[in-house]
Amino acid sequence: VQALQTELGLLQDAGEITVEADTGNLDAYELYLQGRQLFIARDQLPRSMELLEQAVGLDPAFARAWETLAAVYSVAPSWNIQDREYVRLSNEAAERALALNDRLSMAWAVLGSNAANEAQDFINGIDYLDKSLVNDPRNTTALLWRSIFYSTLGFLDQAIADGRACLELDPQYQNCRRHLAIHHLARGDKDIAMNLYLQGVRAGFKGSSANFTYQLAQDGNDMAAALALWDMREDITYPAELILDAMAEPGADQRDRRERFLRWAQTKDRPLRSWTNELLVVQGFDLLEPFDFGNPWIWLPQSAAFRATPQFNAMLSENGWLEYWQQRGFPPQCRPVGEDDFECTH
Repeated sequence: VQALQTELGLLQDAGEITVEADTGNLDAYELYLQGRQLFIARDQLPRSMELLEQAVGLDPAFARAWETLAAVYSVAPSWNIQDREYVRLSNEAAERALALNDRLSMAWAVLGSNAANEAQDFINGIDYLDKSLVNDPRNTTALLWRSIFYSTLGFLDQAIADGRACLELDPQYQNCRRHLAIHHLARGDKDIAMNLYLQGVRAGFKGSSANFTYQLAQDGNDMAAALALWDMREDITYPAELILDAMAEPGADQRDRRERFLRWAQTKDRPLRSWTNELLVVQGFDLLEPFDFGNPWIWLPQSAAFRATPQFNAMLSENGWLEYWQQRGFPPQCRPVGEDDFECTH
C-alpha cells in the first residue's frame, strides 16, 4: 500500500489503510487467515482446526484466532467429525477469546449456537446471537446461525431475512445459500428453494442435500435425487432405491421398507439419529430421538406426516420450542392450547 501511494503515485486520497490483525505475529496471522477461509467454505474442517490451533500456539493472546477456532469446533459434530469433545472445546475456546476481548462477535455467536444446539436453550441462544450481531452486524456466520435457529423454531420470515442478509454481505458463502434454500422450502417457496439449492450444487458445495432429495423425487427427478443421496451418504451399500421408493409413495404403508432400512442401518457404526431424513420417509417416527437443532427439518414437506403425530408435540415440548414460544411468542403456524400445550397447522 505504501508503494502504491508513494513510488507509484496511486491511492493518494486513500488516507492511512490499516488492518486490525489482533496479533503481532505474522505467521500466526497467516495461519488464522487460512484456517478461517476453510471454515467459511466448510472445507477440510480438521485442517482448519489444525491451522488455528497452530495460530493460538504461536500467539496465545490472539483473540480472533481463538474465537474462530471455537466456531470450527462448534460445527465439527454436524459435519460428522466426532473424534473429540468438540462442544466442550468450543465453549472453552470462546470463553478464552472473550477473556481477551469481550467486544468480539464470533465468540458470542459460538456460545449462542452451543446453548441452542446442546442445551436446548433457545432463549439464551438467540440472545447471544443478537449480542454477537450488535458487536459486528457484518458477522455472516452469526446471521447464518440465527437464521437456522429462527427456522428451527418456525419463524421462517425472520430466517429468510437473516439468510438474505448473509448472502448480501458475502455472495460466496455457500452454506448461507443452502440454508436459505431450506428456509424457503419450509415456507413453501419451492421454486426459489430449488433454484438456490442448484446454485450451490453448481458451485460444488456439499452439505444439507438430504433436505432436498424428497422434493427432487416429488418433482419426478429421480436421477438427481439418487445422485444427491449417494453423494451425501458416500456408502456403496446405502439403500438409495428403497428410500427413493418411499419418497415416491409418501402416503403408503412403509412398514416393510422401514424394517429393511433398519436392518441395513444396524450394520453401520452410527446412531439412529444420524438417519433422521430416512426415518421420516419410512415413517419411523417412534425411533426419532432428540435431534440436531442445526437442521430445521421439522417444517419441511417430508415432515408433514410426523407433524400430525403425538410425538411431534411431545418432542417440541421436551426440547425447548414451547418454552421459547411461551416467552417470546408463537410462530404464525402454531398457537397455544391451554397452559402447557400447543397446536400447529400441518
